[in-house]
Amino acid sequence: MTEKEASNIVLVTGATGKHGGTGAYVVHKLRENGHLVRVLARRKSTMTEQLEKLGAEIVLGDLHDRASLVSAFNGVSQATFTYPMER
Repeated sequence: MTEKEASNIVLVTGATGKHGGTGAYVVHKLRENGHLVRVLARRKSTMTEQLEKLGAEIVLGDLHDRASLVSAFNGVSQATFTYPMER
């Protein structure tokens, strides 16, 4: 990974949730368009394995844990919080 690529990482939260696959879809589309993607997940799961197969980097952490957020945001140029809208 070049220095330029490392500074263009998109962080996605909510990608492993069970809320209809919104976050996983966002990761898929970002990767499809050539973006480097980092996913913040609370724990390893079958979903994190699927996202890794798409080329996403998985970082374990929690939105309520500042230290894990500092690590997750290292080198990130954009971030998205994914959560589906209720119909």
